[in-house]
Amino acid sequence: MVIMNKENLKRLKAFVDEHAPVIQHRLPPSPMHPNGRNAYAHLWILLKNAYSVEHVKYIPDDQVDICLEILKLASEYAHEENVESRFPTVTKTVTLTLDDFFK
Repeated sequence: MVIMNKENLKRLKAFVDEHAPVIQHRLPPSPMHPNGRNAYAHLWILLKNAYSVEHVKYIPDDQVDICLEILKLASEYAHEENVESRFPTVTKTVTLTLDDFFK
């Protein structure tokens, strides 16, 4: 099982910590979040969905620069409902098997 190293996870966390407060007021309203949306969760979920993984740590290390680009685009276009359409198409789907979890 591929697990992102701690240094790359720290890079992603630093980006999210810096940009989430900035985009908080720009996220479109959602009926599922009547008290407002969580910008931190929004950024992490977009990244997880782009790679079809359960947790960001399962994204390969060689993809961290693309992850940062995705987060940058998500921050820049936070007001759009379909920001995913702006993401690079080079994201890789990470497929895990049950054997990966029991190693």
